[in-house]
Amino acid sequence: MKNFHLKGFVLSLIALIISLILLIVLSLEVIQQIEYTWIPRLIETIASTLMVAGTIGLLFQSIALNEIMAIIERHFTIFKGINEVGLNEIHANDGDFSFEQMLLYSHHLIIVINDGRRWVGRHSDLLRKRMMTPNYKTTFIFQHPQSDMIKILANKTDHPIVYIQEKIEGTVKELHSFQRDKTHELKTYGHHFYNVYALFLSDDLAAFTPYYIAPGRYNVPIFAFHKKGCDSHYQMLHQDAHNLVKLSQELLP
Repeated sequence: MKNFHLKGFVLSLIALIISLILLIVLSLEVIQQIEYTWIPRLIETIASTLMVAGTIGLLFQSIALNEIMAIIERHFTIFKGINEVGLNEIHANDGDFSFEQMLLYSHHLIIVINDGRRWVGRHSDLLRKRMMTPNYKTTFIFQHPQSDMIKILANKTDHPIVYIQEKIEGTVKELHSFQRDKTHELKTYGHHFYNVYALFLSDDLAAFTPYYIAPGRYNVPIFAFHKKGCDSHYQMLHQDAHNLVKLSQELLP
């Protein structure tokens, strides 16, 4: 891509101005009456050279400037979209995202996940601290052990159906085994739909990781959205999670 240089633009403009001044000088009667004819020819040559150079320079810088403006406009559109949906944070690997703020300081935390076994195990210390916080509410929504999707998950992960069911039931038991403040409300649900993402919804932040369709273990990205206006993606995810709660069945240990 051609690069726009302000210095080059200014020099090209100066060259054009000087060439115009020389042409004006050349048209003066006093110049025409000079005995040495080479002087007007020299002035004319310099003026023509400067005019050609200045014109080409301005044309070059104009093309470069148009390209730069197109890039700015394209990136502005991206930034505008990011701002509108409230996108706050992206990580190529969900393991690089810190759940500490969400787990410790959100009054109501909703987590939608397949079986949650690995995630709960990885964050058990923070979950235990959370459970001891009074007047908080924690909601987990898993695939229901009797959901038709369990068979699909079993095929995808190459495990027996009962293995997936036991993982979900084990996660529910583990969560309810955590010591908890008497005013802390823990709810565990199961739904019969298909999770297209794992969702972590706090009071003012919604983070989700997509699920890949084909079998295999991959690094998954995580996207976090701030609560920002009625059109923010946070609001869409918030509504989705609360609708899912209404359509789910409570799972008890």
